[in-house]
Parts: sequence; structure tokens; C-alpha cells
Amino acid sequence: MAAILKNSVSLPSKPQYRVCVTRFLTWNGNRPINEETLREYFKYLGSFMSPASVRLAKTSIKLWILKTHSKRNDLNFRNGIQAFFREIKVSKPNITVSDSKLLSERELKLLIRKLPLKYSLILRVLYGTGSRVSEVLSIKIVNCKHLKTHIETKVIGKGGKEHVLIISKDLFERIGKVFGGKEFLFENSSTGKPYTRQLVHRNFNDVGLRELKRRVYPHQTRHSRISHLLRQGKPIDAVSRFANHFDPSFTAKVYGQNKLQAKEILDSCYI
Repeated sequence: MAAILKNSVSLPSKPQYRVCVTRFLTWNGNRPINEETLREYFKYLGSFMSPASVRLAKTSIKLWILKTHSKRNDLNFRNGIQAFFREIKVSKPNITVSDSKLLSERELKLLIRKLPLKYSLILRVLYGTGSRVSEVLSIKIVNCKHLKTHIETKVIGKGGKEHVLIISKDLFERIGKVFGGKEFLFENSSTGKPYTRQLVHRNFNDVGLRELKRRVYPHQTRHSRISHLLRQGKPIDAVSRFANHFDPSFTAKVYGQNKLQAKEILDSCYI
């Protein structure tokens, strides 16, 4: 797959690929697979799916067609398919972060108190590093470098970009005592593998619904951390590097929806 879509932003996992292809074949039935039916299908998906999900379906179905309907050396066919799928436009998703996606300081502290200890520690690292849950769960102990004031570790982030995470020594030592991992920092002792995203998501959501009366998911900690740093007046280029964004303008676009409160506006007016 990677060879076919070397310029693609992201590739579907095998389960995602199977689901997307199966859904398309079920919808299409016995009709021929041609430009007309494909355009009709993606228009149908766009009526109820998010742009990101439609893009995933586009990538999966294109891969399936290239894999099953072309000869290995039929470059004209492959180029034609690539060109056709490029013509199918999907609306861009709304990537701005609203207040509803953020957790306040009070909410974060409450979650830390109410979550089971292991998940409370995961939340503290997620917020502290501003990282994605997959990055935090992939931390290997062997990659953790003990410096004078903190622990530094490298992980592979979104898009294959290397990302440096900084964790306090006290927090790192506590995690080691609680988890006792041999390979991964957040290791499941019964499997020897890291905790799964699904487990973390389920625990966060259960406690969020019970204590905050709202859904809580791991990625909210990243949104919240980045937004809080900007609200504290940290330079946007520094925050962008902290978040491992490709460009400060992206950080500004996504998190620039944070609004000044009325009191902030009045207090900052000197005339």
C-alpha cells in the first residue's frame, strides 16, 4: 500500500481497509464498478459521513481497485485510476478547536483524582507532554534519557515525524513503580504490551460521564494543553514546536478560535 500511495497523508489500517471495501461492495451490489457508480457512492457517503471518513473510504477503495482490477505492469490503468480519484473532491474538515473540546484546570484536576491510578498517570503525561495517546503509549523505557532536571524520550509521531517528550523525574519514577514495565513505560503486566488506546479512551469517557456529565477522550488533553499554553502568552512558534506541528500558521488556525473573555478585554484596555 505504501508504494502505491507514497504521497498520501495517511493510509488505512487493515481493519479500516476491510470495512471500507466491504461497505462499498455491499452498497454497490451487482452493479458494474465504474466512474458513475463511484461518484454516486462518494456523494452518498458525503451526505452523512465526516470528511475524514470519506477520505479514508476513498483511499481504501482506490487501493482495492488497484490491487484487484489491474495487471502488475498496466501503468495506463493505474495512472487513470489515480487521476480519477484525484478528481473526486471531499470537503475539508473543520479543524478549529472550540471550547467544548477543551478541559479546564478544574476538570483536569478532578479527572486526576477520580480516574484509576494508572489512567490518572497516563492523563498526567498526556497533558504534560501535549502528545497524542498513541505517542505516549509507545514510549519505550530504553529510549528514556535521564537528564539533570527531567526525563527526555523520543517517539515517532503523526506522519512519521520524530517527537521529543519531556517528563518530570518525579512523575517518571512514580510511573515506574506503579506499572513496573520492562519494555514500555505504560506496560500491561499481563500481556507485556503497552496499554491500548481503547482502554484509555473507555476509562476517560466513563469517568467523564460520571463526574463531569460530558464525554471525555484522550485527545482533549492535547487540545487543552496547547490552548492553555497560548492563553498563558507563550510564543506561538514555541508552542507549535512543542505540539510538533509542521508550521506555526497551522497552530494559529486550529487554536486561534480561543476567545478573550469580557473581563480580559476590559482589563487590557488602557484608554
